[in-house]
Amino acid sequence: MDTASTFYFPDPEHQRTFATYSNYFESLANALRGEYGEPAWRGVAEFTKQSHQAARIERRGGKAPEEIVSALRLSWALEFQIHVSGWVMDEAIAYLLPASFTNAYYSVYHSMRALFAAMGQNVPRSHTGGLNAIANIVSRGVLPVPWSVMCDRCGVDRDCYPGLPDEAELTDHHSLATPTFEARWTNLCRLLRTTREREIQRHYEEELKALRKSEPWRVRLGPGARDRIDERLRPTTLFDVLWRMRTRSHYQDVEAFLRGISTGTEARRFHENLQCFVTACLAVLEVVIVRYRGIDLVREASEPLGKGDRADVFNEGIGQRIGVL
Repeated sequence: MDTASTFYFPDPEHQRTFATYSNYFESLANALRGEYGEPAWRGVAEFTKQSHQAARIERRGGKAPEEIVSALRLSWALEFQIHVSGWVMDEAIAYLLPASFTNAYYSVYHSMRALFAAMGQNVPRSHTGGLNAIANIVSRGVLPVPWSVMCDRCGVDRDCYPGLPDEAELTDHHSLATPTFEARWTNLCRLLRTTREREIQRHYEEELKALRKSEPWRVRLGPGARDRIDERLRPTTLFDVLWRMRTRSHYQDVEAFLRGISTGTEARRFHENLQCFVTACLAVLEVVIVRYRGIDLVREASEPLGKGDRADVFNEGIGQRIGVL
């Protein structure tokens, strides 16, 4: 019987871009598994529950429980779509990666919304507002590593990265080299820094565009413009990284996901590492939500989804996580 094989002939430039992104998320997933065990979401949930930061959270109640419930349900529905994307054959999963990044960001975004409501805050109506609000929470030390690590200015010195553990070592490691557990902090800091650099460039272009309305001959801003933008930006977090990947996978770096993949196995590994990170991220946010509002509200949100899950897909996945909470 004849068999068919699928061959990829990636463009070298786009292959490097895809490999860089893939290595970043493999390094994140390896760091999570190394720090918290397997599955990472369970270990990080248990760690966050027992942390002194979580212990200091005071229970709140009364405000907008329906907003918390609806945000959690939408977050879980989007997370479920990421899981479903992993069910297809390796050769097909490459075409689903951009959608998985969209679902990854929005799944985390809606859990962020649930957290803001649980804290009694006004829920931001824009992505910028949501990223600003979660950066404030990260700055207060509420979340564990790696979410605790931020980049507050572009540089390679460790003091540019508040939240980095004292014992963390920044080693020499190329972004295209195979990720190692020892290089996890280097890769994390580089990922945050490059995300910040893209944001600085975006602000630079916007300011130049505005300036050219009155000075059309301008081709660049004055000396030190990027440094001044860097100084006034809030710290960059891993939540900004998800937003960056959501936009770049659909706009600037589309070709990397269409023409930069060598094998279906590469796409599968990328998807699994993304899923590991997102699931752990949701577990952390859910633990904090429970600390603020109690487990009953989270169970109320999950109950209709679990009852309608005749195939036990929700109960075996997200349902297990809720049981740990």
